[in-house]
Amino acid sequence: MSLSKSLLTTVAIFMGVWFLLLFQPAPLEARITENKVKPNQATKAQVTKAPAEQRNISKSTFTPKAIAGVTKRVRFSEIPNLWDEFFKQSRVRALFSASPQPVFVMYQDISPDYTEATITIGVDARKLGKVNTKVELPLSSELTPLLTKGSYTQKQLRKGWQKINYDKPIDFVLEVNFFDADVKLKASELFVHYQ
Repeated sequence: MSLSKSLLTTVAIFMGVWFLLLFQPAPLEARITENKVKPNQATKAQVTKAPAEQRNISKSTFTPKAIAGVTKRVRFSEIPNLWDEFFKQSRVRALFSASPQPVFVMYQDISPDYTEATITIGVDARKLGKVNTKVELPLSSELTPLLTKGSYTQKQLRKGWQKINYDKPIDFVLEVNFFDADVKLKASELFVHYQ
């Protein structure tokens, strides 16, 4: 997949997710009830939840402590321009000419209408040497995987975004892209981090 196709794929995914979220019904107000459980007694939900959390931890990919690259508040339709800006950086070009690197795309502060976000496209900050601005990442074990590493169609990537629990407050969505030596997209992963 060429860079231009991967950029168009990213835009298509976000527009699809935005469209789906726009027509998603509002969550019902939750009722607060008093739960009388003895301290040593676990509920059924707690028992079944623990293995799922352990599976999420074991499937998480390595994430660096911080990423550096380009960070801007943009509309989702402007993401291809952000990719161009990222790859125009001389240190990024030098890094990719030596060997392909995973590229991390972090979507933060997503607007309520899902039309814009603060987006960081970057690589492991340690690979770039001394950088002025970097974005810290949590431990891999704190991320919830939506799509494991693989090659995905646009439809499959949209389904990955649909797996996000929008009833929980979202801290950020993290997309990890793996490229070959010709800077063509080989594989992707998708994670969410809830607040």
